[in-house]
This record gives sequence, structure tokens and C-alpha cells, in this order.
Amino acid sequence: MGVAPRGKWCLSRGVNLLPPTTVQLALAGFLLVGTVGRASTVHVGNTAAALDLARQFAAVGWVDTKSASGFSTLSSGVGLNPEWFLSAGHSSGSAENTRVGFGDNAFADLGGGNYVEVSEIYVLSSEILERDLALYHMVDVAPSLFPNATLFEGELALGDLTTAVGYGLFTEVGGSARLTGNRAAYSSRITEFGFADSPDYFLMTTFFGPEDPGFDPLGGASNQGDSGGGVFVEGGDGTMQLAAIHSHGYGDKTAHGSRSGSLRLSDHQVRNWLYAITSEHSQDPANIIPEAHPVLLLAAAVWLALRRRGRAG
Repeated sequence: MGVAPRGKWCLSRGVNLLPPTTVQLALAGFLLVGTVGRASTVHVGNTAAALDLARQFAAVGWVDTKSASGFSTLSSGVGLNPEWFLSAGHSSGSAENTRVGFGDNAFADLGGGNYVEVSEIYVLSSEILERDLALYHMVDVAPSLFPNATLFEGELALGDLTTAVGYGLFTEVGGSARLTGNRAAYSSRITEFGFADSPDYFLMTTFFGPEDPGFDPLGGASNQGDSGGGVFVEGGDGTMQLAAIHSHGYGDKTAHGSRSGSLRLSDHQVRNWLYAITSEHSQDPANIIPEAHPVLLLAAAVWLALRRRGRAG
């Protein structure tokens, strides 16, 4: 898969052995894959608030992938409907060794057998600076066991408030990193579309400090285990809708000013790929992900042309 360039980290690459908890010992061989460097997803707010916020996003689930050596890795993903689960391409493995669940705590789900099996995995790209995306196909899963997210169909703008949700390492500012297996959430604003060597189809959010205008009490940065987790924005009907999937970031993720990068699902190549895969392999036509609306494609093309012209000027 290659090595992340200096100063950049990806949310589910590089294996770090972590201090075992009682639950982890019972699940011998469980690892968390993620960023290289200091491991501490930062939340300005308190733990209880981050966990409470995450409970509003039941469609965000965890992914457990077992390697040939017998160890497992933890990452995140989002349920789209009873057949399809979306995650990051770089954190995907083989379908026969992958399980998915949606509980508040991944370790509790694994210990209690509360998960579903994956039938097939389709990968758009496993490179973090390309369209880093994977679709997991489930067969014969009861809809009640598979919460669904709604795709955001509007237009994203700089300054939009987002809520990012995943199962990665968690700590409060000044605390030590903890592998709890909990689903947690943080808020941040979109500050760029593309950054450094990240293409325009990535949205970037920034971890603001208390002195910054964009500061939020539940601000933070993604980290190990958050790869594939969802980035949500408010839709036109007032509900929180899925706009992007976690991929990578820049800077010291424990410090204010660090950036988290997520793949925009409104990108026309992404949406066309989602439609192509689900239209060919869905058992139920109701589970096909529609293509991007032509009006949105035109708006995206105009926006990209203006952005490139502005950069050239």
C-alpha cells in the first residue's frame, strides 16, 4: 500500500499494539490499525458528550477484519441499506474474514456475537490520495439489524458544520489514548476542498482551538480506527445526512490546526461507481444507490472549473 508521506497520516494504516483491556484479552489477537505517530484522537468536549452525540448516528458501524496471522483490525463504516455498507478502501480486507456491527461498543458486539458476515467487498481504490472507498455486500440480512444512512444530495460549502463519527482511539485534551471500542463523534467545519496533495474530491475539516472563530466545544480530529467512518451534514429536511467517508489527515492530530480528509460522496465518479456496483449486484432493486442527479453533476463541474481558474489566477 505504500507509506504515507511525511506529515500526513491515514486513519487506518500502520499497526500499533495497544495496552490490552479485560475485554481485549478475552478477544485475544485484536489489533487497531491506523496512523503512525502519537495515538490520541482529540476531543475538546468531555467523553460523555462525544458518546451521546454518536448515538444519534446508529448507521455508523465497526469493521473487524482478521488477517492471515490470526490478528484482527478495527476500522469504521456506514450502512446504506440492508445490503450495502460503505467504508474506506485502504482498510478493507477479504470478505471471508470480515465482520460488521452497529453497537455502541465494538468489543461488546464481538464478544456477544452481535455482527453480520460480509459476502463480497468491492474496492474503488485502496490508495488514500485516490478515491479511497470500498463497498461491502451483505446477503440475507434482516433490515432491522442494519441501520441506514441517507446520502446528502445538496451542495457542500466552506464553513459547513460537519459531524464525524467512528470507532477510533479516543482521549480528551491532555489525556492519554484509550482503545475503548466506543463509537464517538466530534464536530468541525469544512475549511478546504483538497489540501496539499489531496485532490479536490476530498473535503478537509480543521481541529480549531478555543481562540479560533471556528471553535466548537465538540471539536476534534480523527485517528486510528476511524477510517471508513461517516462525515455528516444537515440536509434540507433538517436531518443529518452522509456527505463523506473518512480517509486521511495532515499534521499532529493531537494539536489544534490538524486537518482530517474525507472523500466526498457527491463526486460524480464515486456516485457512478456506487450505482454501477449496486445495480449489478443488489438482490433487491430497492437497494440500488442512484446515480448523481444531473443538476448536481453540472453544479459540481461549474464549481470545479471556477475553483481551478481561481487557483490559476
